[in-house]
Amino acid sequence: MTVLQVCGISLSLLIFLLQVGRNKGTGGRGVVFAAALMLFSASLEGVAEVFSLFKMQSAGFDADGYKALFKALGIGIVSQFTSELCRDAGEPVLAGRVEFFAKIEIILLSLPLLRQILALAGEFAA
Repeated sequence: MTVLQVCGISLSLLIFLLQVGRNKGTGGRGVVFAAALMLFSASLEGVAEVFSLFKMQSAGFDADGYKALFKALGIGIVSQFTSELCRDAGEPVLAGRVEFFAKIEIILLSLPLLRQILALAGEFAA
């Protein structure tokens, strides 16, 4: 799916919501949620392409570092999507907690890499 198609679907949805009225029942929310899931699933093809490119590039490098990078990228994408859905549903506090938890997970995931970098810096300094 191209960016123009995604924008077209989003603008069509916006026009629909303006016509129906967002505050009239839960029909508008259901349509928004369904469209968000459809657009997210369409973006997964691009994400898979990025992952395959990273996998090809990582052939001669430390596999653990790339695993951490992939996990961090996945955590970021999924948590951003989830927090936006929470915000759209009118739950900004829940969205903030999802983002905070994702940041903590990424920090914990990067600790072994940070230790390696510090050890390498110590070797160069000595």
